[in-house]
Amino acid sequence: MSKKKRLPKDYSEVTIKQLIELKAIDEDKTIDAEPAPHLTRALLRLSVFNDVPYEELESMPISELKDDIKKLGFLDTLPSDKKVEWFKCGGYWWKVNYDITKLSAGSYIDLDMYVKDPDKVLENTHKIMALFCTPFRWLRKTKLPDEVMWDKLKDVPVSVAYPLTVFFCTLFKNLIESLPDFLQKESENLMKEAKELQESAKLSFQKN
Repeated sequence: MSKKKRLPKDYSEVTIKQLIELKAIDEDKTIDAEPAPHLTRALLRLSVFNDVPYEELESMPISELKDDIKKLGFLDTLPSDKKVEWFKCGGYWWKVNYDITKLSAGSYIDLDMYVKDPDKVLENTHKIMALFCTPFRWLRKTKLPDEVMWDKLKDVPVSVAYPLTVFFCTLFKNLIESLPDFLQKESENLMKEAKELQESAKLSFQKN
């Protein structure tokens, strides 16, 4: 039998990578056709965290699984919206830049691309964060390739990523509001998209 890992006690022990897996489980409509879809999803959730195959969990007595399923109940609530200035992840300290005026034109274009589809916001969270977070090692700013940053930021705890992502989406909305009058028509279209994005960012986390 596979050895079970300790389950997370809250969102500080759940990574973006794991949350994406949980979202896929929640949105998998084929599970609804199972005899007990709620239990199936609960077991799949457990398998995300303890590396025990679903088939092995399925063969275990429900009495042994009940407490573990209950421990993951916090996933049905929203994380705290408390923002941080610094966080540690992937062997680096990261400083969060909340000043959107320092965002380059190229980064703005990237941000627009990452949030274009509200349903993809969660999947792009690590890329969104990379636009606003600077890695440091030994108190020195460090330059990392985008792909390396993205890979490391997938392991950011949800307790850090959630408030930052919602904040960045709000910044995007405010930036669009400040567009000059001659872009008013386009601004209105983008405003609608930004509002949908802001709500989607919250719902993406709430679903899990």
